[in-house]
Amino acid sequence: TEAAPFLIATAQQLADLAYLVNDGKPFKGMHFKLTADITLNDVNPSGIYNYEWTPIGTVGTFSDNDFEGYFDGGGHTISRLYLDMHDRKSTGLFGALYNAVVKDLTIEDSYLYGLPDENKAGMLAGYTYNTQIINCHVTNSKILAYFEDGGPTKTYVAGLVAYANISNFSGCSYSGNIKVIHRKGYANVSGLVGNGLRSTLSD
Repeated sequence: TEAAPFLIATAQQLADLAYLVNDGKPFKGMHFKLTADITLNDVNPSGIYNYEWTPIGTVGTFSDNDFEGYFDGGGHTISRLYLDMHDRKSTGLFGALYNAVVKDLTIEDSYLYGLPDENKAGMLAGYTYNTQIINCHVTNSKILAYFEDGGPTKTYVAGLVAYANISNFSGCSYSGNIKVIHRKGYANVSGLVGNGLRSTLSD
């Protein structure tokens, strides 16, 4: 419940949530809350991220594994998130959100990289449906996406959420660099939301 949520304090507990959601448990209507800042990669002087994050939720060819609960960041920060968008249809801290709420969370010093293949890639989430994103921020982060000749026809890349359907965003922001090397195909690139279908954005 909101009064007694599942508490997440470590990177392993956050990864456990991803494992369970990707295994088919959506946690519909259940509440989770961060109780501490979490660093997903150790600081490396060479700037290399050693650990690639597996998103919470997936978009599949025939069916999805969505997170359908409430995630309260508690004003905490997840830092040094490393995402590779290759071979995934939806990439982010969350791969797929459905009838969900994510609030009061900051992602910082993070890196999203790769060769998209009809991918939806955002720092916070790749895909959202009927979801509320409240007071979520991405700071001091970088996105690099590159497309080979004859590349994908439908790719969405964004600082916050790549593809939003019937979703609402309030008090959110992105600060950092986004670089897209694009020769052929179709790419929709944005600082906040790559594609907002029947969605709203407010301060």
